[in-house]
Amino acid sequence: MNIPLRVILIGPAYPLRGGIAHFNEAFARALQAEGHHCEIVSFYLQYPEILFPGKSQFANGSPPTDLTIHNWISSINPISWFSAARKIRALKPDLVFVRF
Repeated sequence: MNIPLRVILIGPAYPLRGGIAHFNEAFARALQAEGHHCEIVSFYLQYPEILFPGKSQFANGSPPTDLTIHNWISSINPISWFSAARKIRALKPDLVFVRF
């Protein structure tokens, strides 16, 4: 019998769009299906709009109801990184995956 783990995934997820965001959400669901508690820590800003090579970095539609996603990180604001680290530490995870 496997012991359920508290797992944090750090990387893009809703409301961001794209393949890595979709993969991270699928990875979280797979971990949950194995009985683990999984939360995603994502970005509230991944790119400044002027540098984004597309229409928008944000997905259309509603957030997933089966996942806990925290949008705590800005790629261009290092203060958010320290804040996110404190919040992650407070969650007391057993395992942290950093996806990029």
